[in-house]
Amino acid sequence: MQDVRLRVAAAAALSAASYLSVVGAAFTLLWWLLFTGREKALPGRGVLASFLLMILAVAGANQLGGGDGLSYAVRMVPLILIAGWLSSERVPGELLHAAVWLFGPKTGFDLGLVAEMGLQAMGGIGDELERMRRAMRLKGRSWGVRAMVPAGLNLMQLQIARSAEQAQILALRGYRRGGSLDPVFKTTARDSILFFSALLGFLLTLCGLEKFL
Repeated sequence: MQDVRLRVAAAAALSAASYLSVVGAAFTLLWWLLFTGREKALPGRGVLASFLLMILAVAGANQLGGGDGLSYAVRMVPLILIAGWLSSERVPGELLHAAVWLFGPKTGFDLGLVAEMGLQAMGGIGDELERMRRAMRLKGRSWGVRAMVPAGLNLMQLQIARSAEQAQILALRGYRRGGSLDPVFKTTARDSILFFSALLGFLLTLCGLEKFL
């Protein structure tokens, strides 16, 4: 999808449908299989494994506590797939355009700038983790949860420090609030089809839930 507005809206609708019910999760998975590049839309192996481990851990604890852990796991997995697809489709700068279009040149510019910087930092963390994993393998050491968690925390602290430096640089260059930007979007017929199909799935999920309320 080329229009970031429709892409984010479709992702939000699918995520809500998946979270609300198992049927919505099944629809979201089907949508992902039909309309995305699948392998291209998957998160990195390390990121995917980390999220799956967290989901399984929470689902297991929920099941042991008398809850429906299986339902939780089924509903959460499509959320990870949609998040991976949304990330793979992202073009640098497009969130800034979307935020300015939605919230205006002042608040929107600030929010868009923060979003772009945050996603850039997250991408940097993922790249660094992948390099660490390769280095550990070359040294013949295992790369498991025990190594991944402290490495991730250290990288997050490093990115926070870098963000503070970037904020200082912006302030020194005279940035105060807002900016001048004319948002530009390209909407294709495929964008509209994918958006309305995602919206339809969300509405059908809501209709299905109303029957049980």
